[in-house]
Amino acid sequence: MESKHSPIIESIQGCDDPWFKANLYPEEMMRYAREGRAYCVMAEITSYCAASCAYCFASSDKGATRALPKETLFDLIDFAREIEARIFAFTGGDALSHPDWEEAVHPRAGEVPMTTTRIYRKRPI
Repeated sequence: MESKHSPIIESIQGCDDPWFKANLYPEEMMRYAREGRAYCVMAEITSYCAASCAYCFASSDKGATRALPKETLFDLIDFAREIEARIFAFTGGDALSHPDWEEAVHPRAGEVPMTTTRIYRKRPI
C-alpha cells in the first residue's frame, strides 16, 4: 500500500533522536507538511552581495542592481500571511541590501529570518 506522506516525512517520523525531531523538524512544521501547507515562504529579494562566496546557492553578484520591486515583495508577504505560512524568509544575495527591507519587515511581518553577509552597509541597521 502506498503511503500518503512523502519519504522525507516518513524518515523524520521514524527517527528516534528527540533532539533532531524537536530542533530541526518541530511538530508544528511536521503538521504543516502532513496538511500539505507551506510552513516557510522564501523570497530572493535581491541579487546583490558583496561576498560572492563560492559555496553559496544564490547567484549573487557584486555588480548587481536588481531587486524585487517593493510592490511585489509586499504582495509576497501578504500572500504568505493569507496562506498562514509560519515563516517568511528574506534571502538574496544580501537581503539587507534591498532598498525596502526595513519597510517590508516592520510592521508587515512578525518573525523574519534573513540570510545576510553584512560585509558592507551604507547605514547602520
